[in-house]
Amino acid sequence: WCRWMTLGQAESILPCELLSVVVDDMLSVFRLHPTLALLVQDYSAALCKLIARSKPNLSDLQHLTDVNMNAVICSLPERSRLAVSKPALEAVFSAAAQDPSNLMWANDLQREVSSGKCWLGKDPSSDHVLRNVQLVTLRLTREDGWICAKIGEWQDEDQCIIRKRAQLPGSKVKDGEMPSETLCRVLLKEFPGLMVGEEIHVTQKKETESSDRFKITTEYVRHEFSATLKGGESLPFVGTVLPVDLLAHAPLRPGRQTWRQAYGRPSQAPQTLDACSHMEMYQPLPIFINQSGSTKASVYAWLSPVMYKTCSSQRDSGAESQEGTVLEADFSKPYSGQFVSF
Repeated sequence: WCRWMTLGQAESILPCELLSVVVDDMLSVFRLHPTLALLVQDYSAALCKLIARSKPNLSDLQHLTDVNMNAVICSLPERSRLAVSKPALEAVFSAAAQDPSNLMWANDLQREVSSGKCWLGKDPSSDHVLRNVQLVTLRLTREDGWICAKIGEWQDEDQCIIRKRAQLPGSKVKDGEMPSETLCRVLLKEFPGLMVGEEIHVTQKKETESSDRFKITTEYVRHEFSATLKGGESLPFVGTVLPVDLLAHAPLRPGRQTWRQAYGRPSQAPQTLDACSHMEMYQPLPIFINQSGSTKASVYAWLSPVMYKTCSSQRDSGAESQEGTVLEADFSKPYSGQFVSF
C-alpha cells in the first residue's frame, strides 16, 4: 500500500466528502474476503500496465489525469471483470426471468462480458444497468483525402455481400488489450502488410445510447486513431460496386449494363441525389476484401469525404434478406490493374 508523505495543508471552500482508509483494517478485510483481495490486485496490476504502456498525464485528482478507468476495467482478467459486473448481471437476469426472449439476450450479454468486450455498472443518473464498451476506430485517409470505410460484409456461404452502413474500420477492445494494441490487431487482421504514416493521432469521444441488441443503456468510449496511407501504398481491389447502392434508400435504377447505355452522359443521370455528384454515385467503386480463411469478412472501399458522410448517415432497411440487403458487386474483371484473385 502507498505511504503518503505530508507536504502541506489544504482547506476546502465547498462542502465535500473525505474517505479515510485505515490500511491495517483494510488488509484484515482482504484476508476475510480473498475474492475481493484478488479483484483489487488485478485492478492495481491493470492500472500499472496501462500507465506503463500509454504514459498518460498523472494526478491525484481523477479529472486531471488521462487514465481511462473504463479501459482499466475492460483490461481486467475475466474473473475480476465478471466480479465487477456480477451485481448488474444479476439485475439483468432477474428482470429477464419472465421472458424467454429477454433471457436469450441476457445470456448473450454475459458472454460478451466474459469475452472482455464490455463490463456492466450502474448509471449514476438513473440507477439502471449501464453497459460500458471501449471501441477503437481507424480513420485511414489517402493523400487525396478519401477515407477507407467498411461498406459491407462478405458471406462466404452465400457468396454475396451484405450491405452495411458506411463506418470506419475498427473493433471493440478485447480482454487484456490497450486501445493501441487493438489498433495493431485491426491493422494486422484487416490490412496485412499495409504501411501507414508514422504520425498517428488519437482522439477520445463518449457516446451514450440505448443498445438495440441488449435493450440497456450503453456508454461507448471511442478511441479514434487517424493515419495517412504512405505514398505508393494501395489496397488490392477485388471488384467494384456502384456507390448509389450503398444508400439505404437508393433511387430505383436499371441494371449496370442498361444504365451505361441509358445514362452515358452526366446530364442524363437521374437527378435524385443532392449530397454527392450524380456521376460520382454511378461510377464503379473498387472494393477490398481480406478473407483470411474466415467465412465472413469486412468489405472496404475508399470514399470521398462527402460520400462517406452521406453513406454513414444512412440506416439500412434490411428488407431484402434475413440478414440485410444484398449489395450487387462485379467481380468479372480487374480495376486499374490492381485486381487480385478472389
